[in-house]
Amino acid sequence: MFGTVFFPDTGDRLTGIVASFATLAVGFFARPLGGIVFGHIGDRFGRKNTLVITLTMMGIATLLIGFLPTYAQVGSLAPVLLVILRFIQGLAVGGEWGGAVLMAVEHAPEEKKTFYGGIVQAGNPAGALLATGAFSILTLNGKEFLLEWGWRLPFLASALLILVGILIRIGVQESPVYEKAERSNATGQQKSPLREAVGKNWRTDPPGDWNSAGGYRWLIPCNYLRYGICHRTGDRCLRDIDPERTVCRLPC
Repeated sequence: MFGTVFFPDTGDRLTGIVASFATLAVGFFARPLGGIVFGHIGDRFGRKNTLVITLTMMGIATLLIGFLPTYAQVGSLAPVLLVILRFIQGLAVGGEWGGAVLMAVEHAPEEKKTFYGGIVQAGNPAGALLATGAFSILTLNGKEFLLEWGWRLPFLASALLILVGILIRIGVQESPVYEKAERSNATGQQKSPLREAVGKNWRTDPPGDWNSAGGYRWLIPCNYLRYGICHRTGDRCLRDIDPERTVCRLPC
């Protein structure tokens, strides 16, 4: 779908699909940077404040995607704007993911910390299922409706979820671990949390940071699903399959 809306001038379907995946990849490569930036902010100014900032960034970027002009309206500016918003989303998710896990684990009882941290991880596939379900319902109205303006609806509807999320987070108590560190003035003494983290964990941090990008977890399922659809229907895959019916959508 995004190949048609934002990359129609690529010459063939395969190039448009690859361009769409490249746009998706921008957000994943921005995640480690978001983790670094917002990890520092969270250690200095609090987990709660950081999570409100990241959720607001994510919400604004997602909502603006719903208002983006198409390639037919503004030409090459459309995909450029999409890439910028995807980068902002990636930054936000990089800070959001680590911050949410920290809040859950630091609030949890000692014997249930791993369980609470795992619940946060379940939010990612749950969101993907909701996004796929929303787009699947919209496809029932036909290809023309979806390409004309129907694709915007899930992004615009996300504003309600973001508003609810921000209200919940404003009411959440700060992490007890951070409050204890703040009372002992440990947060003020720690001038560079990133330098301390890398200095103590330089062997394990880089692999973890790149794993957090997580792009492989989207690309592999998308390619297997596309292959499965082609194999099941007897089509000759990318050349014959209708790219508008792809099950892979741009996640938030």
